[in-house]
Amino acid sequence: MVVMFAVYLIITVVGLWRWRPNGNEQPLAHGIHRAAGKDKNMTPEEIAAVVEDLVVGHIAKKLSPDTQDVFRRAWRSYLNAAQYCGVLDADVEGRMRGDNTACWSAVAECMACWYFKEKLAPLGFSVEAAKPSVRTFSQRDGTARESVPDMQIRLPGARVAYVEVKSTWPTVRHVQLGMVDSVIGDVVKKVKGCLDAACRQLPSGHPNIVFIVPPAVPFLRDALVTALVGKQELGRTINIETGELGQLERVIHDTGAMVKLIQGKRPYTRVGAIVCVVENPLAPSGMGYEELVVHNPFAACPLAEDIWGAIPQFLARRYYNWSDGKNL
Repeated sequence: MVVMFAVYLIITVVGLWRWRPNGNEQPLAHGIHRAAGKDKNMTPEEIAAVVEDLVVGHIAKKLSPDTQDVFRRAWRSYLNAAQYCGVLDADVEGRMRGDNTACWSAVAECMACWYFKEKLAPLGFSVEAAKPSVRTFSQRDGTARESVPDMQIRLPGARVAYVEVKSTWPTVRHVQLGMVDSVIGDVVKKVKGCLDAACRQLPSGHPNIVFIVPPAVPFLRDALVTALVGKQELGRTINIETGELGQLERVIHDTGAMVKLIQGKRPYTRVGAIVCVVENPLAPSGMGYEELVVHNPFAACPLAEDIWGAIPQFLARRYYNWSDGKNL
């Protein structure tokens, strides 16, 4: 009897140790913990509780009460849109209770759902399905497999596209004097990682979008172009015979992930465009957004340029240029 009790005690202690709270996790204090797979819709009170826990657990110590309220209103809109479209499932809700990396990836998915369902609705965008299963083929060996992107959307003109969402958490370091090059380097590295991870989930033969929530840093455009297309420099052409200098021009070296050849192939041709959206809680009218679209010049299924309205786009025409003229 004593032996059996001792064995039971050891098993109990080991089990409790294995399931101890992770130091990085910040469990919800107010949110309703639903069982995995439960498809019951969250009430407005439950959504508000989850948002409150996100604010308290992740940003309350860094931001003023007024700025916290801006995030509360925005994040409630994200979660409401995500629930309406079926994106806010048990998996997404569970990741909101995880560590920073899991939490921000879940918030980014809800934000992407709100972005295509609400913000771009006047342009003709809509969300059709969450986590659709799409048959695709491996670029390496041609074998068939099932791809499950984060959502399926309808583009203006009734064309279907698939979206994979990524967040660049952990964010880069605060910008200090003399650290600009280092910060850009951090963003470049993280954006390349997002593109690589997202491409594995996107189906071939369809228009695809990678939605990235990057950090709010200076020179974000330069970092995106460097990561995806190539490093930018200013230079002049020289007439070899006369030595005359030409006009100052912007030169982009083809070193970015979307255009660089690797063993004679470009590995990200299934990505049509990268959409980046950055929150700005200090905007005069509440939450503001910086929106950028970088088109893949070698996409197998490119996305049209005229569907994005006034959103700045990085285009590959005769020269690489931002559509609003704000170049290097």
